[in-house]
Amino acid sequence: MTSGPGLHADERVLGGRYRLLSKIADGGMATVYVAVDERLGRRVAVKVLRPDLARDEGFVARFHREAQLAAGLSHPNIVAVHDFHDSTQVPDGDLYLVMELVDGQTLRQQLVDHGAMTVRQSVRTITAILAALDEAHRADLVHRDVKPENVLVRDDGTIKVTDFGLARAVTSSTRTSTTGILMGTVSYLAPEQVDGDRADARSDVYAAGLVLYELLTGQRAFHGDNPVHVMYQHVHGEVPLASDRVRTVPLELDQVIAKATARDPADRPDTAGALISVLRDAVRQLSDEELDARPAFLAGMAPGTQPVAREAAATRPFTDHSAAPPTSADERSSDDATATQRLSTLDPAATQRLVGLGPATANDVAPAVDGPAPEGPDQIRRRRGRVWPWLLTLVLLVGGAGGWWWYDTSGPGSIRTVPTLAHLAVADAEKALNAAELRAAVTEAFSETEPKGQVISADPSPGAQIGKRSTVTLVVSKGQERYAVPTLANVPRGEVERLLKERTLTLGKVTEEFSETVAKDLVIRQDPAPDTQAKRDTPVSVVLSKGRQPIPVPNVVTKPADEAQKALEALGLTVVRGELVNSETVPEGAVVSQTPATGTLFKGDTVTIVVSKGPVLIPVPDVTFKSVTDATKILQNAGLQVKVSKVFGGVLKTVRFQDPAAGTMVRRGTTITLTVI
Repeated sequence: MTSGPGLHADERVLGGRYRLLSKIADGGMATVYVAVDERLGRRVAVKVLRPDLARDEGFVARFHREAQLAAGLSHPNIVAVHDFHDSTQVPDGDLYLVMELVDGQTLRQQLVDHGAMTVRQSVRTITAILAALDEAHRADLVHRDVKPENVLVRDDGTIKVTDFGLARAVTSSTRTSTTGILMGTVSYLAPEQVDGDRADARSDVYAAGLVLYELLTGQRAFHGDNPVHVMYQHVHGEVPLASDRVRTVPLELDQVIAKATARDPADRPDTAGALISVLRDAVRQLSDEELDARPAFLAGMAPGTQPVAREAAATRPFTDHSAAPPTSADERSSDDATATQRLSTLDPAATQRLVGLGPATANDVAPAVDGPAPEGPDQIRRRRGRVWPWLLTLVLLVGGAGGWWWYDTSGPGSIRTVPTLAHLAVADAEKALNAAELRAAVTEAFSETEPKGQVISADPSPGAQIGKRSTVTLVVSKGQERYAVPTLANVPRGEVERLLKERTLTLGKVTEEFSETVAKDLVIRQDPAPDTQAKRDTPVSVVLSKGRQPIPVPNVVTKPADEAQKALEALGLTVVRGELVNSETVPEGAVVSQTPATGTLFKGDTVTIVVSKGPVLIPVPDVTFKSVTDATKILQNAGLQVKVSKVFGGVLKTVRFQDPAAGTMVRRGTTITLTVI
């Protein structure tokens, strides 16, 4: 049981078990709370539906059946249903679902915060969504309201789909009301849902294709002044090419979206699993560069020109909180329809590339399906014949006079064709729009081809069918986008990227070299040169200083002094000669020693060399007329060697001659020959 009215959330206990802690979201169909399951002691999300739904016996029966089916789903990408309560259990009680509490945000919030995703991110996200839908389709359960608001992104990145079966129960209960018409946000309704036909798995596939389009572009595929205008596009229009808005979207994904969003359900993949297979076949053909390219918008298509509506969102933790019909102004209206150029208008080569999606492998969730066939005239006439009675019923509900006003202001009677405006001066483009009863809004963008003041593009594109007095956004050229390259000489490495980023430039190749004038880690030179006018994101290469170049000191000992000096000076060193010294081992004129002997120096540093003046010389003592004994002793004491030569037998034992002669300067160890008589 629940407590009486007027209690705060933390005072209410549903079913004697679920204590409501705080409100997450409040919509036209339900209010979502964070609650604690007091029996199991865990936090859960509780969705309390409108009291009027609880009083509708038909809805209660459908809710009971659909809730049972949803509770039977078990998949990592599906928000688990723990419990449900309807008025058959406790008459006049609350009608609510108890679900897994997901800490994170809705996919809508993620798109609003971050915009379009890369191809890889988009594929990962939609694959998780499709895996959840495939699990439901295998259980014969159709979601019927696939949209970013019903997809939760957990903090760890896990994708969770919520509200299985609820849309069917509500739509079936309110089919004849104007709120029932809008169940399953009109931006994602399949044509058969608009026509009032039974929705099946292929309806979910259609919506998933539109979600993929939005992940890749950051924008809804269809825009209009009111829900009826959007529904008209679902039935009679074509989903624009994502690559017409974001040039980095591969044509292979255009083909996947075209298959998923074929107007005739028979031309779509039968299940979400089959669409996974088609998607995998397309992705196999893409390079890592294509998968990870940052979304690059075509002129005039950047986020903000046709923004994704910001839905009412709860603060964390988020759970399923989007089952209510859209009630915000952003949900009821958006920008005008975009161009509907289709794959059939591509050149033959591109078309051949698109349809060349090979068969799926055995590892895929489901086999690949054939691509959508274009509708013929009979199909279109049948579809028109089916939708207009239904739309006429809506007009009658609004009222006769009001219905005619709708026809003339928002319905088919208001449709205008966007004229060709590119290359016109902005004043001429505005005149052309006024003549077509359309309004002009001007934004500016740089252009490499269009002169300043001329129209680059228009959104919606030329040929698009939009409502009278709708706004066409003109993207007008500001001329070529150029930025002056900053002066980077003597700038530290850490400052270079900041200065370039300020000018919308990027850092190019970074090299290093020694410099005698620029300190280490400062820029020596750059390319392009300073003040050069460069395009956005132009890479600027820089050469950084490694500081002064060290010079290894060579060993010049024993080398002739002049030769040694030339070798040192050739390295950029300065040579200083010290005093000459005697050397017993180094020849005269050669280097005896150097300072420093080893290590490294820098250009201009000094090396001192000491040059040999030869060995030490001593005078030869005079030993003539001395006895050979005395003479020998004198010479040996002087460090000289003695050789005796006897004449006439040397009987007198007296030195008569000596060679070298007395007084001659000789090296120590020199041999003196004595002639003895």
